[in-house]
Amino acid sequence: MVDFFSFIAPVYDRLIPIADLGALRRHLRLPCDGLLLDLGGGTGRISAQFRGDVQGEVVVDKSFAMARRVPRGRRVWAVVADGAHLPFRRAVFARALVVDAFHHFRQQEMVLAELARVLKVGGRIVIEEPDIDKALVKCVALGERLLGMGSRFLPAARLAELMAAQLLIVDTDQGRNFAMWVVGEKFLGPPSSPLADRLPATSEAAHPRRDRHGNTRAGCTSPPRDAGREDLG
Repeated sequence: MVDFFSFIAPVYDRLIPIADLGALRRHLRLPCDGLLLDLGGGTGRISAQFRGDVQGEVVVDKSFAMARRVPRGRRVWAVVADGAHLPFRRAVFARALVVDAFHHFRQQEMVLAELARVLKVGGRIVIEEPDIDKALVKCVALGERLLGMGSRFLPAARLAELMAAQLLIVDTDQGRNFAMWVVGEKFLGPPSSPLADRLPATSEAAHPRRDRHGNTRAGCTSPPRDAGREDLG
């Protein structure tokens, strides 16, 4: 595979248009009290826009050249890691974000399983991808294949199906420009569920917080007091 991102890292932020921050903020349901995982986050330029909305951010990217350009700050970490093997304990993050990166992952189902593992019950995953159902995106996908980038774009329905298999309540958002958003919210499944033994057995998981109308809150759970470098491996 061509090491495209190491090559483009020095100029990436200037060349690649920024995402629809309003849509991301809405789907993430920010602000919240927990930690945000930006998987495949490159230089961290997207999650940096939400630093005032969360208690801390972790930018994970496989490219050292990209991760080393993440602006350092208080409770901001850059980690070089494979998305299919995240170096974090379970139920650390209240929010997870993957912007224009999921199609680059070789082991996509394993990446989703890892995202579900490190996400807290009640937490949300937002994946923004180019919508392969649109003609222009099909041309982009062909171009990336010709460049040897190994990209695999999934239709919204297929990505939603894979996310739902990870004990996630899933919603999709398509139609604006060339992007799509697939959103998953983690819930506590029945004992027979494949991830049940990996979910945190906390009182909050057993008894989700409810608002004054009796509805279960989808907001972030508070991070543990020691949710810092120890939690981040």
